Amino acid sequence: MMSISVRYIKELRFPNHTLPVRFVVIGREEGCYRFQKHVELRKKVKIITYITDNHYEYAYELYKNNKADGILLLDHPRKKEIVQFLKDNGMKYNHNYFRLHSGNF
Repeated sequence: MMSISVRYIKELRFPNHTLPVRFVVIGREEGCYRFQKHVELRKKVKIITYITDNHYEYAYELYKNNKADGILLLDHPRKKEIVQFLKDNGMKYNHNYFRLHSGNF
């Protein structure tokens, strides 16, 4: 699911990108591990960093400073808080931040 989602994000949101799309991934450790193992290398995306703790503000700083093209939000215990923070800072869902299911229920 993550692999298909990333492919469509790249095709629909970044169709003219010739270089790999740069993302920051926020999620639980196991979700980030799965993403790295099954998606990152196969989908020609560049992951700037994985954030597995509560320092999600750093992801926004990387985006704001043009070091990342977007943020991928996997399952995270503070997902609602993170989404609100991103919205409060002007980010838009499915425009510059994207929510993906990472296999955690």
